[in-house]
Amino acid sequence: MTTAKELRNNFTAGELSEAIDTRTSFERYFNGSSILQNFIIKPQGSLVRRKGFKYINEVKDSTKKVALIPFEFSTSQTYVIEIGNQYMRFFSQQGQVLDGSNNILEISTVFFESQIFNNKGELAIRFVQDADVMYLSHPSHPIQKLIRGSATSFNISSVELLKGPLMDQNLDTTKTIAVSGNNHNVGDTITLTASGHTPFKSGHIGSIWSIKKNSDIAYFKITAFTSSTVVSAEILYNTLPSSIHNLTTYEWREGEFSDVRGYPSAMAIHEQRLVLAGTTLSPQKIFFSQIGDYENFEEGTNDSEAFTVKIASQSGDPIRWLFSDQVLYVGTVGGIFRIRNSSNSSSITPTDIDIKKHISHGCNTVNPELLGDVPLYMQKGGKIARAITFNFDVDKYTTNNLTIDADHITGTGISHFAYQQTPVNCIYSVRKDGECCVLFFERQQDVRGWGRFKTDGNIKSLAVISDNEDNDEVYTIVERVINGATKQYVEVCSPDYDNSTINRFYVDSGLSYNGTKTGTLTISGNNATASVASFSNSDIGKQIHEFGTGTGKATITGYTSSTQVTISIIESFSSNSLSSWSIALKTVTGLNHLEGKQVDIAGDDTTQPKQTVSSGAVSLGKFSRIIHVGLNYESIQKSMPLEALSLRNVIGSSQHKITKITKASITFSETLGGLVNDKAVFSKTFNNNMNEASPLINGDKEVLITSSYQGNSFVEIKQNEPQPMTIKSVTYKFNVNSL
Repeated sequence: MTTAKELRNNFTAGELSEAIDTRTSFERYFNGSSILQNFIIKPQGSLVRRKGFKYINEVKDSTKKVALIPFEFSTSQTYVIEIGNQYMRFFSQQGQVLDGSNNILEISTVFFESQIFNNKGELAIRFVQDADVMYLSHPSHPIQKLIRGSATSFNISSVELLKGPLMDQNLDTTKTIAVSGNNHNVGDTITLTASGHTPFKSGHIGSIWSIKKNSDIAYFKITAFTSSTVVSAEILYNTLPSSIHNLTTYEWREGEFSDVRGYPSAMAIHEQRLVLAGTTLSPQKIFFSQIGDYENFEEGTNDSEAFTVKIASQSGDPIRWLFSDQVLYVGTVGGIFRIRNSSNSSSITPTDIDIKKHISHGCNTVNPELLGDVPLYMQKGGKIARAITFNFDVDKYTTNNLTIDADHITGTGISHFAYQQTPVNCIYSVRKDGECCVLFFERQQDVRGWGRFKTDGNIKSLAVISDNEDNDEVYTIVERVINGATKQYVEVCSPDYDNSTINRFYVDSGLSYNGTKTGTLTISGNNATASVASFSNSDIGKQIHEFGTGTGKATITGYTSSTQVTISIIESFSSNSLSSWSIALKTVTGLNHLEGKQVDIAGDDTTQPKQTVSSGAVSLGKFSRIIHVGLNYESIQKSMPLEALSLRNVIGSSQHKITKITKASITFSETLGGLVNDKAVFSKTFNNNMNEASPLINGDKEVLITSSYQGNSFVEIKQNEPQPMTIKSVTYKFNVNSL
């Protein structure tokens, strides 16, 4: 028997697959975990427990599918949009946005519940944004434009694209269209009559057509369908040229977008153009607007004018997404194309465009995200994540498989991405089975690791927006079972590292109470008088707590006014004039959304006994001034099978040998509570004589482990209390039977 002592101070490889749990020659093995759940990988290599998700509100209808999308107008005006069956609602600053009448702000949309996700469960609505305008696309609807009017007002409408895009001009001289009618001004209605063909369908209503005579061009919008050869149309843009009055001609063009031909399923803003692609009947065409005029698709040969191109791809290989970076990427099921200008100009133009297929790994419909400086997309099938990089050796774009050593992590497939830049660089990926897997990535620091965020329920959708301090908040729709009923809740996580009392929030679907008061409280006998309005009649029975310099307590026995109450002193105050004081309570109400659920409670940062919510309330073990109540979630880091790296020259690999773990020494930072191989590390229960928060532990903790000899040894560190935990390093001591 030989004793090994191994240090692990870098967890940047994340959760690794069972397929490589014997690959001890693999360098990333020693930075990896067999389980990494509800932890954040910091670029410095340590693990930090994720914050909890705060409850905001239930979605409009929990029985229907709903998604979240971000809307960022400015650094101080950011929103998350709840998009459901023909409606949108809005969230901002961790709350629901209300209208001027103090009602939930809601607007109607064209998108049905069945159109939010495709038949593979992937988000089907595309969106791009420029300032306070967002464009949204779906293959069954005209482009929609969402405009922010003010902090509490939005409106949405269909976009009538200008002068196109149009299909190629008809060249069959036997297929004509006649213009008839005596109305010739903009907005007037005329009749279009086809001969030699039957081009019209009822689904053409709203589509744009053009008719040409020499250099004169007239544009029309079909407004009514009479038959396959006769429609009514509105004259657009200009008075009808005299050359087209009562004209019969074969020089006509049909609009690319309509209920007949479909609408774009992909969109991007690239080099100041709105770029659309992938209609039902033109799945390989890409439509570029004019520069700086996103809704103008009038074609031409000048550099700024609109144009249409088609990728040279296999038949039946539709465009699934567009993604703008230094080049425009075009994702198809058969591979990834890149579009750019040649070296002769500074941007793509109608006469200078270079389209080449660089990558043979095709994609699914999940829109890519830029992870730092690396575009990330999902390969077709939705289980392999690929990063696009440029390979100078072969002078083309290539991809790296980012799930090669964590092939289990994407589960049944990814439905959509969300990118978080601060405080860590990562991609949140919503899995179709309701889990969330997170890729932490910092290329310069060699950080590339996956972890999982799990909660008591299924994560259905997710979006990330900046808060007022430029941290990226994570909003989710979580499906939870409450009292036997399935609910969908909008919840938000502030992923900061602040563990001050009010921010030590480690519960899911949780709410907080903060009884800290401003102003000065003067104690005079059995009277307490505040310098600012601080009391209400409902405060009777609650307590006043001093904090900071003293531990005074008093029960509120009567209400006089918003600035004065009567009290019964429990413990003497350090002064008759208090600047640091609070109203503490023992019963928390307003928890109806968790009715019947067992919840975790942290009161003044101390773990209190679990309670079951009844009539929307729970009772605490002691009066507390700052309280967090919500669902429990476990944070777990489980090592890879322990390998005696330091003994390789003596006994070879520890693989296929019997091992026994005896001790683990962990360096913690800002930690309270926790288990190592199910053995308590340190914790603190509530104490009726203490008003102050429990101190966090910073430093080493040695845990003796009782175990038996076995094929593989593991160390599992777990946090199952509503408390923080940071793991900086672990030293394992274990015995190896060298025979």
